Amino acid sequence: MVVDTLEFDIADGATPSVVHVSGDIYTIAYEGVQGDGWVKTVDINSAGQIGVAPIGLYEFETSNGNTPKIIHVS
Repeated sequence: MVVDTLEFDIADGATPSVVHVSGDIYTIAYEGVQGDGWVKTVDINSAGQIGVAPIGLYEFETSNGNTPKIIHVS
């Protein structure tokens, strides 16, 4: 059963890596257009509803962000 969906990147969004940060906050690291690397933070509540707008967005690599992996540290 699908509760909610999110198109986290309308142009690309290859090889996503999703990690729980804290509470309802999750982070998605992925490869964007032309290999750039992105991290997007979203809110997903306990009922599975995903927030409409991302909490944060950061481009960590402009040309070589292929197949990023993200881990929860603390």
